Amino acid sequence: MAFKDNQVIYVVDDDEALNMMICKYLKAQGFSNVKGFYTGEDLFKHAKNNENPIIIQDFDLPGMSGLDVLKKASTELNKAYFIFLSGQSSIDVAVDSIKFGAFDYIIKDSFAKENCLNKIRNLQKIKALYKAKRGFKYGFIALMILFIISWVLIFLFAEI
Repeated sequence: MAFKDNQVIYVVDDDEALNMMICKYLKAQGFSNVKGFYTGEDLFKHAKNNENPIIIQDFDLPGMSGLDVLKKASTELNKAYFIFLSGQSSIDVAVDSIKFGAFDYIIKDSFAKENCLNKIRNLQKIKALYKAKRGFKYGFIALMILFIISWVLIFLFAEI
C-alpha cells in the first residue's frame, strides 16, 4: 500500500541528537514533511490546525509534559495522532498516554527509529481503512436512497 510522502510529522524531544536522528531517518524513508521541536511550546508556535499531523514525542519534556501537550493538542490541533517515545518503561506511563488518546507508546532503545517508522505505517494503514469504510458507508447510503426513490417512482407511475 503506497502512502503520501507529504504526511506532516512532528518530532518533539528535548534530546537534540535523538530528535535529529529520527527526523533524518524519516526523511530518508521518503517523508518530506518532517520537523523537529524540542518543547511542546515550540510545537504549538509552529503547528497548524489543518495539518492532521503525526506527532512523535517524548513523555518527559521541559515545560509542558508530554501528557499536557497531548491534552492541549486535542483541542488545538484537529486530528493530531500521537506516538509517545520515552525512556520510561513504566506500564503506568504507557497506559496513561494511551488512556488520554495516544496511538501508541515506544520505548527509547536501539530500535526506536525503526519502531517509529513501523508505527507511522500502521497508523497510515488504519487511517486508510477508516477512509475506505467511510466511503463505503456513504456509497451504501446513496444506493439505499436511490433504491427508495425508484420504488416510490414505480409506485406512483404504477397507479397512472
